[in-house]
Amino acid sequence: MNDYKDVTGVRAAPLWNSEKQMFVGMLTITDFIKILQMYYTSANVTMDELEEHRLETWRQVLKGSVMPLVSIGPDASLFDAIKTLITNRIHRLPVIDHETGNVLYILTHKRILRFLFLYDSIHSTWVWGIVAIEKSYTKSKEVRI
Repeated sequence: MNDYKDVTGVRAAPLWNSEKQMFVGMLTITDFIKILQMYYTSANVTMDELEEHRLETWRQVLKGSVMPLVSIGPDASLFDAIKTLITNRIHRLPVIDHETGNVLYILTHKRILRFLFLYDSIHSTWVWGIVAIEKSYTKSKEVRI
């Protein structure tokens, strides 16, 4: 599993429900680890049987811990994306085109930070060292933030 991630860079994949014709969740490395731990300690299922399981079986096994899919549209702001990641305590946020239902991109904390770093290096618009003056002082006292 780790070799696959190293080769492809894939750490999560959106799950498609054919009956509903929509994405219904995300399958992550954490899900794989939970499944492997559960079957490793289970006397009822051998590790060889694990290879025969389908994703639907895993979804049933993880049913209690599976959250509904949280996503945003391509017109959402960066602020909304960050707020959604934090509020829902998720690490991956699919950007789904509402017209086609296609996953356009999967946002992560790392990708957002990389974007902000690159944006800053191109535009240099950030303000470093904000000067604050307290109301009670007659002379300015600089406070670097």
